Amino acid sequence: MNPEIAKLSPAQKLMKQAIHEIDDYFGEGVAFKNIDFLGSYIQTLALLELKETLRNKL
Repeated sequence: MNPEIAKLSPAQKLMKQAIHEIDDYFGEGVAFKNIDFLGSYIQTLALLELKETLRNKL
């Protein structure tokens, strides 16, 4: 893993992942042009991460 990414908090990692995925799919800079969509996408990623964490603990 990239040392810079390893230093990030879980929330920062989710934000970085969301921005990267949105920009890859829709084009560079789209994530910041639609902050509401970015926020919703980050929430979705967080819920998926939580679901996976809970599944692994059960």
